[in-house]
Amino acid sequence: MLAVIGFGICGFGMAAELTAMRIEENFEYITHLETHFIRKFDEKGIDYKINGIERIPGVFNMTFPDIDGQNLVMQLDMAGIGISFGSACASGTAKASTMLQNMGITKQDALSTVRISFGKIHSLQDVKTVTNTIQQIMIQQNEQFLIHEG
Repeated sequence: MLAVIGFGICGFGMAAELTAMRIEENFEYITHLETHFIRKFDEKGIDYKINGIERIPGVFNMTFPDIDGQNLVMQLDMAGIGISFGSACASGTAKASTMLQNMGITKQDALSTVRISFGKIHSLQDVKTVTNTIQQIMIQQNEQFLIHEG
């Protein structure tokens, strides 16, 4: 039993060492994905706001005004894209995040807020797929709103 634990500790140590060796390279790559991600939203004219001043590269808490965040999460899930609703503290609930509201975000905006993350396993194509899919969902939601209101 002690040998198994020892191998586990050694394996964890090796994984940590390998990660530390590539941390700068991974940071640069993720920052590149992040820049591309934001640029795509700007090019498409998608209305968004990135919440928080200090954040980990590649991790976004984003508000898409007038979009139901829960619905966006579900539609992206059906397209094979995983994101989360609200803040990490409110994960798994459909209510507006109190953490976001404590940051000064209105209840309505908190309900339009999602978390999107990119890491070293993602590609520029993944970024393009996410932005294109979000744009399509927004177009569909706006069309449905106009039909419903018209």
